[in-house]
Amino acid sequence: LYMAETAMQSWQQEWDAFNHIAAEPQKNAEVQRSKIDQIEESLRGLSNRLDRMNDELSGLDTAELEADNIRIELQINEKNASLNELESTIMAGNQQVLQKREAQKNLSSQLDSARSILHQQRGKNASLEALQQASQSEESEVNEWLSRQQLDSAPRLLDTLEVQQGWEAAIETVLGEALQSVTLQSLDSVINDLTNLEQSNISFIELDSKVQWSASQIALPSLTEKLNNSGADCLLHNIFAADNLAQAAQYRTKLGSHDSIVTKDGIWLGVNWLKVLKQQDSKSGVIERRQQLLDLSKKISISEKSIASLELSMALSEKELIDAEQAINQQQADKSQSVKELGQLRADISALTSKIEQISTRRSRTLSEIELAESNQQQQRLALTEARQHLDFATESMQKVEEQRETLILSRDSVRDTLTKARDLSQAQSQALQ
Repeated sequence: LYMAETAMQSWQQEWDAFNHIAAEPQKNAEVQRSKIDQIEESLRGLSNRLDRMNDELSGLDTAELEADNIRIELQINEKNASLNELESTIMAGNQQVLQKREAQKNLSSQLDSARSILHQQRGKNASLEALQQASQSEESEVNEWLSRQQLDSAPRLLDTLEVQQGWEAAIETVLGEALQSVTLQSLDSVINDLTNLEQSNISFIELDSKVQWSASQIALPSLTEKLNNSGADCLLHNIFAADNLAQAAQYRTKLGSHDSIVTKDGIWLGVNWLKVLKQQDSKSGVIERRQQLLDLSKKISISEKSIASLELSMALSEKELIDAEQAINQQQADKSQSVKELGQLRADISALTSKIEQISTRRSRTLSEIELAESNQQQQRLALTEARQHLDFATESMQKVEEQRETLILSRDSVRDTLTKARDLSQAQSQALQ
């Protein structure tokens, strides 16, 4: 009996010890299952987060923005080059405008000077024409008669003469009032009508009349040689030309009764007479005035052409200046627009650069977060593997505990049966002794 009870006590101690350690595998399994659930939940969260971050990362590509950045930089370089070229063009245009203004100023000065000269020439011409007309004025009766004969526009002898320079006084001294003679092709056309002139003076001369010259022993040139035409030859018959009075005096004794000599300064002498005309009146100097008028007419024509040319040049210069100024204004407007566009491009590239930097910073941060999350995920996976291993070990331990429990229960039953039998035997023996 004692041995049975001792075996029962030993089993009870083993059972108590078993119960003490039997709960550990179960508890450990529950801990590992809870841990696995937590790790799997964490892994799902990490996976979702990684998916979101990868999606976000795919939208943080700066390739297109950098391409835009390069394109804008090219536009800025082109705009800067265009601005530099435009500024050079504007500088050259401003210089051209200054040159054209200076040229216009010079043209204006030349035009003013030419107009002043023309004004003086016209004034002098008007004065000379007034004197010439005064010297050629006719009585009204003569003018009416000439008009009826259709001779009012016939040239006067003065108008047909071409006198060598310096001999005007000599010719005028000799011809005198004959200079106002009306020139005709034939005197026959007026001879029959002269009776209508009652109290008027007028003279006529045939332009084509032929004069028979007589031989002369005077070794002086004929006065007709001082004319470039022969319209007055008949009036200058046997009149010789001397450069001065001393030369004329040498030949005076050789003059015939119809011969005479006139000096360059207008002193006229014959064999026994001498004429000096120094007093000037309105009819004096008509030949010289006529030549002056002819010269003035040429000068006025030249001045008018010069003024017309200057006015045309002035108009062209003004147009060129206006065109140049308008071109400068347009170029300045183009420059302002280009500067504005360049400013906008620089603002765009600044904003774009800032955006690229922000995206790059965000991308770097996201990559770091992804790297950290992946590292965390890897650690969680390792922890999950370890927890599952611990769960497997706990499960195996639980199976061993159950096997040990069954063994202990079987052992208990055996020990209990032995104890019962021992007690029954002991009681039976005790009763037998009584």
